[in-house]
Amino acid sequence: MAGRSLALIALLALPATAQAGATDAQRFGRFAQRAHASGTIELTLRFQGLPSSGCDAAGTCGVSGTVTAKLKLDPRKRVGIPTDGIVVLPGSGVVEATVTSPTCHDRLRMKSAGIAYVADDTGLLLRPGAVAAGSSAQDPFATRCAGPGLLDIGNEIALPVVRLKSVPSDVSDVKLTFRDRKQLDRAGYAGSVLVRGQVRLRRP
Repeated sequence: MAGRSLALIALLALPATAQAGATDAQRFGRFAQRAHASGTIELTLRFQGLPSSGCDAAGTCGVSGTVTAKLKLDPRKRVGIPTDGIVVLPGSGVVEATVTSPTCHDRLRMKSAGIAYVADDTGLLLRPGAVAAGSSAQDPFATRCAGPGLLDIGNEIALPVVRLKSVPSDVSDVKLTFRDRKQLDRAGYAGSVLVRGQVRLRRP
């Protein structure tokens, strides 16, 4: 029997109040274990160490710059087995940092991106670009220049939320479209994070 497709999923700027049962999350995790991912994810961080953001205590005063991470997903490779609520999507891309104070430029390969998933009381919340301590998902903002990584900022502060109202047991195709900009004031920095992209997860 043909699997079910979850078509275009709208972006929702909602709080992550993960409270309810995990049935949809479990089904999504099982689906992701056998899925392949295509599409793109792009993340842009702009930051500046300001007194109003606690730069004195954090030692970040005067530090400012931009980090851009771009990843094209590789549909030939299977998605990494979900662990701790993170699905790891393989691909190829670039992370580029330009920091004006202190002057620094760095360019790194980007090999993966995470999608966090968690159940709440009305379905399943997904956060494209997510990282977690110990996960193999690459931190898109971690470079050899000064500035915060996504682990410093936090997924819930920086990343958009996409909601799945339900995950059928026979789902075979999930399409995500997202674009959101969030302001940050954390870890001694003020700034913004822009995340945009399209991701399609398909089970052969």
